[in-house]
Formats: sequence, structure tokens, C-alpha cells
Amino acid sequence: MKNFGEKKHFAPKNMKCNYANLSAVCKGKTVEMIYEGSKTARLQRDNYVLDSRTELKDIREIL
Repeated sequence: MKNFGEKKHFAPKNMKCNYANLSAVCKGKTVEMIYEGSKTARLQRDNYVLDSRTELKDIREIL
């Protein structure tokens, strides 16, 4: 993707990994970091994300 560096958003380790939190991160909002659910439902490492519903115009951008 050509503009990934410009469009990426930081998603912190241990954040509950669901659409609501990922979308909030993409909008610059903070997310609740206290999450005691399944380990597999949390981000295992700091990462970068894009909101594919609003930030990608064409699937070819990520291929």
C-alpha cells in the first residue's frame, strides 16, 4: 500500500481486539486497556492498523 505510512494508527499491546476498539484507535480516541478476557482476544504486540471501511478505497491498494 502506497500510503500506509501516512494512514496507519497505533494500536497498543493488550488492547481488546474488536472492531469498536480498532475503529476508536483509527479515529484518534483512547480505548480502555483493562481487559481480563481471553489472551487471544488481545493484541499480543504493539501494532499499526487501518480502518478498511473508511480508509481504503480499493482492495488493490493493499495488494
